[in-house]
Amino acid sequence: MMKKLHYKKIIREENKESLNFTKVNKHDWNFNIDIEKTKLLYSNRCDTIIDSTKQIPELVEFFDKLGIDIQKPDEYDSDFSDVVYTCIGFAESETGYEIDIYGNNQFVSVVIMQNDNNILKLEVFGMN
Repeated sequence: MMKKLHYKKIIREENKESLNFTKVNKHDWNFNIDIEKTKLLYSNRCDTIIDSTKQIPELVEFFDKLGIDIQKPDEYDSDFSDVVYTCIGFAESETGYEIDIYGNNQFVSVVIMQNDNNILKLEVFGMN
């Protein structure tokens, strides 16, 4: 069953110069994220859907560096272990391949999707 959460849009017609970017590197991906604005997205959400203690610690730490509250996804489909998160910024990669993370007898794959409005969507497959 797909559950989609809605949140207030906190970024309008801003350009890259008006955002306060922090660099985060993971595998061959270079992220430039506005941590404060990303955290603001998640602070407005009430529902806790994902149990962070059941997730791979490396994934939880990575999302924390991006300002993402792993417990409060945008969308969650329990039938497919498919979870979507948003952060404010952009990312670059030489290969464009997803980020694969292993641990705790678990494997997750993070697919990065971005648009021209400094919005990144991270779709995670394989979460508990």
